[in-house]
Amino acid sequence: MTYFPAAAVRFACVALLTVMPPAMALASTPQEQARDDAFERMYNAPTDRDAMLDYARASIALRDFEAAMAVLERLVALEPDNAEARRQLALAQFALGADELAAQTLRRVVDSGDEAAAARAEPYLRAAEARAAPSNLSGSVSLGGTLSSNAADRGAEAGLTLSWRHDLGTAGGATWLTRFSVAARNYADRPDDPERRQISLRSGPVLRTGPNAESAVLHPYLLLSTARGTDGADTRRLGLGANLRARLGTRGGLVGELSAGALDTDLTGSGRFASLGLTGLYRLSEATTLSLRLSHEDRRGLTIADEIERQATLDIWHDFRPGFVEVARDWRVGGMLRGVSITSDVRDYDEVTAGVMARMWVSEQGFVDAALGRSRRSDTASTVGSSNWVTLRMGWEF
Repeated sequence: MTYFPAAAVRFACVALLTVMPPAMALASTPQEQARDDAFERMYNAPTDRDAMLDYARASIALRDFEAAMAVLERLVALEPDNAEARRQLALAQFALGADELAAQTLRRVVDSGDEAAAARAEPYLRAAEARAAPSNLSGSVSLGGTLSSNAADRGAEAGLTLSWRHDLGTAGGATWLTRFSVAARNYADRPDDPERRQISLRSGPVLRTGPNAESAVLHPYLLLSTARGTDGADTRRLGLGANLRARLGTRGGLVGELSAGALDTDLTGSGRFASLGLTGLYRLSEATTLSLRLSHEDRRGLTIADEIERQATLDIWHDFRPGFVEVARDWRVGGMLRGVSITSDVRDYDEVTAGVMARMWVSEQGFVDAALGRSRRSDTASTVGSSNWVTLRMGWEF
């Protein structure tokens, strides 16, 4: 049985190709203009230190790390005590995957005596040291809740994500990534229903197709998961998957995900699943990014009826530093529009959601998420109608 109809694949590809080219035709960004200006200044005065630093900063903003590193190495040779030049050099080294070299450069910045540069360098130093370690564990925890005009959507939630990465010691810098996540939600207005929970485990190697962090990355993995819905039924999955991330020029990116395996549910019996997801990313500017995700999943061989689920999500977000408070990391604001469709022989379900969201960092690791929006759902069995909702969540990254 065909899991991915040709029409669905054509729809995903055409949608991405429709969105990406017009965006790529946008006029030069301020960062591109700044780099062109700095290059002209360097051309007229090859040892102009300010022009070299401006060129490197603009190149890093445009993710042209090789160009930035070449100029910064020359600038550091001219001015060994220039802490800001060393910090920018470390950022380029870090982005290119030279973690140990970046850590060495950042240690010199921290020990330079330039307190401002040292304060900006310390978070990157910790990250570079963690990435350079043979094994490292990272993750996040969160606690929050949702208020909604629909009583069925109100409740408290908690989540935990752990990622363990181990260096395989290969020349290409391959690592083994294991990610475990658990999330639970308790419906306060429906105490007779069980908690909705989801537990997921993914494990597999992360392989780079080139020598640096800008190369395409392939992550094949083994997938184990179990989820419980509001009806109290459990759904279990065992399968294989693969994630591919690649850059498209200096502004774009593409993420593809494919997974398939066995599916077992309490209500509809055993079967199999296969899913395909495509995400296109485009940076409108240094701080603003547009994302379009399309996904298609077939669930076949179930006792009651086969199901097809399709999703389309359009996101836009903007990173910034608020001027009214001193923060350790950039805040983020954005908007989202999502459509979900589930079809089978016994039901048709549709949902459309629009919302705005913000992430505010209260410390280097602690954050507060806030979101509000409106959803509309319909089902062949019953029409749920529209609901307005507000979500607040506090979290900690480590």
